[in-house]
Amino acid sequence: IFLAFEHYEELDEDELHEEYERLGLPREPGAGLAELVQRLRSVTLWQHLPLDELMIECKAKGEPTSGLVRKDVEEQRQILIDRLAVGMCVQAWERKGIPIRRCIDVQTGIELVDQLCAMEEMSDGELKVEYAKLGLPAAELKRSELLDRLKAVVTWNSLELVELRKECYKYGVSPLGDPSILVYRLAEQRWAPPLPAEDTADGQAHGRQAGPRLPPGGAPPPRDGGNRPTANSAPAHVAPCFAALGLGSGAEPEDVRKAYRRLALQHHPDKNIGGAQKEAERRFKVVKEAYEKLCEHFRLKGAT
Repeated sequence: IFLAFEHYEELDEDELHEEYERLGLPREPGAGLAELVQRLRSVTLWQHLPLDELMIECKAKGEPTSGLVRKDVEEQRQILIDRLAVGMCVQAWERKGIPIRRCIDVQTGIELVDQLCAMEEMSDGELKVEYAKLGLPAAELKRSELLDRLKAVVTWNSLELVELRKECYKYGVSPLGDPSILVYRLAEQRWAPPLPAEDTADGQAHGRQAGPRLPPGGAPPPRDGGNRPTANSAPAHVAPCFAALGLGSGAEPEDVRKAYRRLALQHHPDKNIGGAQKEAERRFKVVKEAYEKLCEHFRLKGAT
């Protein structure tokens, strides 16, 4: 153990991240070298503890020790080590403002961290493309603004439904509807730019708010007559399907395929056990039906 601790002190940043991944630890956005070394030391120590000491360690840190029946000693040890490692990361993520405990489950939270890390590595052009999929203009936004907004959207998409509704109450939007609809409402409320002012019968100019491409029926009543349809708007019967996959109505077939694979994996019932399984089954069904309808939509358009 002592030699391993000394070895970690000698590694540079890239080597520390490689060691981090080798031990199976989730990616860590913005972690300093000292923090990475401390995490690696903790996991190394846990790997050398006997089962009874790991049980004590889990109880001290508030990690569960149940669900170990019918497993041999080494399997039990590995399960407890994994729980301690993830719990250690979750606490650090929470301190950085990533709401892991508000996510559908821990696995969804880990996937959220991966998405946030991937966004940090995107070019400005890639960020603008992702933002444009929301149906919002990105031309005048700085990189930091694009990142903050895209991070907010992926975070909302990862929240448990009751937590997502809390966000709706916080920003004054309707909390009723499918989670993907709620995310679009939040985006509209926070970032939709004003449309040019229009002259009315009383001769006064009145501005209106232009929202992202929201699916009909799921959005709140349009303001002052609502948004004008655009040439690229999707037909009314498939617009909710784009929203269910977290996409704007201008998304391409490849975007749809990627979103479906990610969401189907995230919400598959086999990956969500216990209390989260029922909600996962519902979301998985919504995602699957939306994907099938969009495949048919693109087939009829001759895009696939």
